[in-house]
Amino acid sequence: MDNTIFNQLSELAQACRRIDVKPIICGGLGIYLSFCKKDNEIQQMIRATQDIDLMLSKQDLLEESKRKAIDEIITHELEYIVQPEKKYHGFKKGLTQELDILVPPIEELPRNNYRLKIVKSSLHGHITAEAEFIDEDLRTVRLSDILEDCLENKEAVLYVPSPTNLMTMKLFAFNDRNQGDRKTPDRAMAHAWDMYITVMLTDINDLKEGQVFLSRHGDSRIIQKTKSIIGNYFSQYEKAGWQTVLSSSNFYPALRLVEKEEKLKQSAARLIRWFDI
Repeated sequence: MDNTIFNQLSELAQACRRIDVKPIICGGLGIYLSFCKKDNEIQQMIRATQDIDLMLSKQDLLEESKRKAIDEIITHELEYIVQPEKKYHGFKKGLTQELDILVPPIEELPRNNYRLKIVKSSLHGHITAEAEFIDEDLRTVRLSDILEDCLENKEAVLYVPSPTNLMTMKLFAFNDRNQGDRKTPDRAMAHAWDMYITVMLTDINDLKEGQVFLSRHGDSRIIQKTKSIIGNYFSQYEKAGWQTVLSSSNFYPALRLVEKEEKLKQSAARLIRWFDI
């Protein structure tokens, strides 16, 4: 992973710390931060990504003073420039540093279609319905634990969603890119790949936490939709989601087809157990 992204994360984390805001990192980078300390062959398969999906929590956004402070940090202090095609939820800094602002559903704030108006004319958030419970079971990540030789990052603290929330968001993302007007095979493959990585890098404690989480929210429409996506695309290795992973030339290129299929059978079984389907 390029050091540029860690510098970007560090300045973002430290700026959020000053205004008491939790920077929740989602997407492919969130998966990397969640599992980069694992030491096995699957960890080596985590996709490299240079864009940041920053989720802002409902708790932080309900305070007007924090909304204004977040806007000040992103558009002034850190000097991000809005991307015209993503006005005002997608930003860029320099040639490669991209920042997308995501938010869970928040009824108390104004919205325009898929955008939540954090600060009306300068900062919006892309509403992510499946992030309804994003605040729960957050994991803390210290950049100093990842970059042990970089002492200047010792106070840079980030947050990543729980494995259950990571998987839920990736399942929705796959579903979105696998069909309809937004169908994009390359993006669908990336999301399915991330699903394999996430479910296979979790451990028994993650599973137990996930089962408690699902016992709280099993009746919610988000979890019911998640289970439906699993049933349609990921409940068996022959389903389209896992077959998308299988079609990638990077998926265990040294293994025979039957061995690759066994890997996907394991991931399907884990996912079914996780969501109790």
